[in-house]
Amino acid sequence: MRPQDIIYRLGWKEKGVESHGGRRVAVVGAEEKSRRKMWEICNRRMWWSRIDWWKQQYYTTSGVVVGYAVCSSLLAIINKYAITKFNYPGLLTALQYLTSAAGVYLLGKLGFLHHDPFSLPTAKKFFPAALVFYLAIFTNTNLLRHANVDTFIVFRSLTPLLVALADTAFRHQPCPSNLTFLSLLVILAGAVGYVATDSAFTLTAYSWAFAYLVTITTEMVYIKHMVMNLGLGTWGFVFYNNLLSLMMAPFFWFLTGENLEVLAAVRSGSFDSAAFSAQSVTGPGSAPAQPKQLDIESNNGSDADDTVTGESDGRGKVTSR
Repeated sequence: MRPQDIIYRLGWKEKGVESHGGRRVAVVGAEEKSRRKMWEICNRRMWWSRIDWWKQQYYTTSGVVVGYAVCSSLLAIINKYAITKFNYPGLLTALQYLTSAAGVYLLGKLGFLHHDPFSLPTAKKFFPAALVFYLAIFTNTNLLRHANVDTFIVFRSLTPLLVALADTAFRHQPCPSNLTFLSLLVILAGAVGYVATDSAFTLTAYSWAFAYLVTITTEMVYIKHMVMNLGLGTWGFVFYNNLLSLMMAPFFWFLTGENLEVLAAVRSGSFDSAAFSAQSVTGPGSAPAQPKQLDIESNNGSDADDTVTGESDGRGKVTSR
């Protein structure tokens, strides 16, 4: 409500004007002075309310960004440790999908959260996004399997630039500001310098790194489209993402031959059942960004990066990509 509306509703009337020596001079009486005082008070209150709103938005966004950065960094380290102790990336991610989907389903049944019920028509529409999500996590895990965490972080840092360009090209979003674009180019220059001086360079590791870069960029851009058009809630998004990914996992086990590796390890007695049990209950270790995070990234013209998807993005697992 505007200050003048408040004044009008209180019944205050503005004095007219009188002629003094051929000049029209406003008559300022007690009521007029009171009205002006109220106007000043209302303006002051509205100004401070705007400042409070700005502060709230600033701290909320900052909290999300910092929290995401911490989760993403820790999850990258945890995932590296997990894949070192349990060297079966397909089975590892399947256990994480299982934990996430089952957790959302059980918490929904207990009334702690609400998720969209599973339906075949929705699953068909969501399948392409789940497939890209699975590939992003699959390449992420294999990158951590063959490279160190430093290499993973360097390639992960390139995604904001690629996502910003893809958003502009395919989703017709505004281009990043000049300063934002310059900052992203500085990050790119740092990544190029790292690759040029990496003493642990291997063709296998960098092949997975480039595959990861392509899939994670595609997933981030495509998932924004799905968030805006499919109408799923945050937990529904998590549920569908992980359940469909879990259904796809056996296909990739056979495609990569990992099923034979696991069977051979079980027969030889080298399969670590303790590590298997631990991975079954730890849940996702690397995931994409939530719809709200994606909105923030889109509004800022770049990918802030990320995805508690660790990126728990309402999209899938609580992991780092």
